[in-house]
Amino acid sequence: NGLPEFYKNVGEQMIYPGQAKRMRVEGRVFVQFIVGLDGKLAEVTVIKGIGAGCDEEAVRIIQNSPPWNPAKQRGKPVRQKLVLPIIFKLL
Repeated sequence: NGLPEFYKNVGEQMIYPGQAKRMRVEGRVFVQFIVGLDGKLAEVTVIKGIGAGCDEEAVRIIQNSPPWNPAKQRGKPVRQKLVLPIIFKLL
């Protein structure tokens, strides 16, 4: 579980945008989101993008991510804001 599992899911879900392929766009899209008390992700926004359809694809991947384990503080679940990079690399 954890981030390795998340990034494995990202790799399986990613559809490299056609425009980005044609323009040879690569890089990192930084996406901010909130993990709710129930583990669902909300308020998904791009805080640093690379364009060419990659930003929208990164948001789609995060929104379709399975629920997370919520953060805990003193044993109780709490909302947590996270920022993660989604890496776009042409093979």
